[in-house]
Amino acid sequence: MMTDIFLNILTGSISVSLITIVLIALTPFFDKRYAAKWKYWIWLFLAVRLLLPINGAEIRTMPQTPSQVRQNAAQALPQTPQGAIMQTPHATVKIPRQMTTPITVRSKGAAIETTLLSAAAMLWAAGTLCFLGFHLFSYIRYKRHLIRTGTVIDDSRFLHQLQELKGELSIKRSILPIASADAASPMVLGFFHAVVVLPSAEYSAEELYFILKHEFIHLKRGDVYLKLLLVTANAVHWFNPFIWLMQKEAVVDMELSCDERVTQGADYAKRKAYTETLLSTLHKQCAKRTALSTQFYGGKRIMKKRFRNILRKTKTKNGAWVLLIVITLTICMGAFIGCTATDEAADTPIETPLLEPTNNMAENNVSMEKDIPDIVQEEAQAWTVEQYEYRKRVSPGDHYTDWRIEALEHCYTYEDFEGMVLQVYRMNIEFLSAMPESVFLVGGMTMTEDGWVVPDYANSRYLVFRQDGETLTLLALMCENDCEAGDEIFTKDLEHQLALAEQPQETPTLTFSQEGELCTLPATWIEGNGYTFCQPDKEWYPCDFENWDDFEEEWKPYIYDAWTAWNNEDVRFCIVRFEGSTLDEAQKELQDKGYVKIDDRMLRQDRDTIYSIELKPAGTDTWAVCSRYPVDAQEGYGVQIQAIAETFTVEEAITP
Repeated sequence: MMTDIFLNILTGSISVSLITIVLIALTPFFDKRYAAKWKYWIWLFLAVRLLLPINGAEIRTMPQTPSQVRQNAAQALPQTPQGAIMQTPHATVKIPRQMTTPITVRSKGAAIETTLLSAAAMLWAAGTLCFLGFHLFSYIRYKRHLIRTGTVIDDSRFLHQLQELKGELSIKRSILPIASADAASPMVLGFFHAVVVLPSAEYSAEELYFILKHEFIHLKRGDVYLKLLLVTANAVHWFNPFIWLMQKEAVVDMELSCDERVTQGADYAKRKAYTETLLSTLHKQCAKRTALSTQFYGGKRIMKKRFRNILRKTKTKNGAWVLLIVITLTICMGAFIGCTATDEAADTPIETPLLEPTNNMAENNVSMEKDIPDIVQEEAQAWTVEQYEYRKRVSPGDHYTDWRIEALEHCYTYEDFEGMVLQVYRMNIEFLSAMPESVFLVGGMTMTEDGWVVPDYANSRYLVFRQDGETLTLLALMCENDCEAGDEIFTKDLEHQLALAEQPQETPTLTFSQEGELCTLPATWIEGNGYTFCQPDKEWYPCDFENWDDFEEEWKPYIYDAWTAWNNEDVRFCIVRFEGSTLDEAQKELQDKGYVKIDDRMLRQDRDTIYSIELKPAGTDTWAVCSRYPVDAQEGYGVQIQAIAETFTVEEAITP
């Protein structure tokens, strides 16, 4: 329940707050004796603890050793005073009874019972979502602004320095360097595609070395991801001012530890030069910033602290034991402190029917037999949702907004089908269109007056289950519109489908390197009009390129297939044929349209969108795999589309 999670979050918030207070109080002690990285790791560990919704009771009931199990069993038996066993102490923060007393809230339709604790839990959840949403939206907006208004740095001196530092720090990721007048200080952005942003200014060779090394160390350590961890912990505990303070201290220690890594092994003169570089690059103190980047400015006090830490002459000690103590203390505090509600009634499970009518489904429109097994309802719903999501993507012009199972009934039993007992269920599904006038009815499609569309023939979907005693196992999903279960045609189609399912089939795969790691996805060979290509399963769906508003009309007659990514509608590719054009002629035509040849691809960038074309010569014609995707998706979908294009082959002549 939401209240249980909320109480567990309170437990973690209280215990971590106490540790945070102690750590901040001891900060001068740590700064003098230990490297900043140890304190930084402590903050990261506490952030992970804050995201684990477990309370003291759950920690104490973790899996136990056999001796602990025997001890607990002994505790359950009646004990004499001499043999009494001491209980583990546990401090419980109890929620007042008033928080758990039901309150009746009356509306126009009905009266709803709730509690102050439930309301507080809902407020907490809403605050968490708003906090995360604000930071993610600000980050995306800020990043797009910098990429849109900034310029890619192509200075040879800069690029040479960049490549040298990448080699020195063993960084293999691609990095996009950008100069922007709106950047307050150097920073790293991007969770999937790294972007290094520098303020628009002139830098000496020494300044450039220190700036890039500082940001590359952030990149090497994954500090952007760690800042996301800290922001998420702060979002979950937005109500606790000590967690806000913890995040602020963690960011400062992140910078201190990065400074230590930059100046590791450097003499005093170089460390002093590094402080001068920091001072010169942090001149825009009030400029716009985002919490999900490595951009930093902590005010004069923090900058003085950074300078003292960089120029210190005494060596720091190993703080591993401090980290170990904090981890142990955190676990013990979590086991000692807990939040609970007083006299709260036991939770009563509420059964919700799987096929509950949607807001637009009236009960008198649904024809469903009683006693339909749960497994049948589950499989029917799963199949319907799958078809609904597919039709929404493939036919956006139908404007589907809802789905329902209009009828589900048992229709036939095979008493002996190859030694099996089969139960056949028939159902009819409907999708609701927000614009019924735009739906083009083809085949067996029908539509009611209120906009519910049968996407194919009515009552044509069958679910076939094998019955073993009381157990039902799904064997086949069938669409039959010209016969019924038990008929000769239906029986032959069922035999054929089950025979195919029993045959071992080799599943093709698509393998490519993505962000330095080898990725292998199950795939399917797509056969077009004279050509084939391999496409990952459940990643793409065919789309209507006629609705593409950013695609030139003169190109559309040359398109044969078009596909869009399921998880990102801004990512798509299509197959194009330049009839009667050689490879050189096709390249010349694309260059006239602003494309640049890089390796084997023709590329063009329009703000934050990349247009990529891979040409495939075939006799007197030239084929092309044309794609578009956001700059952020270059290392993800961009690489996947390139792998798809490499499998593209022309097999035969195009039929008229």
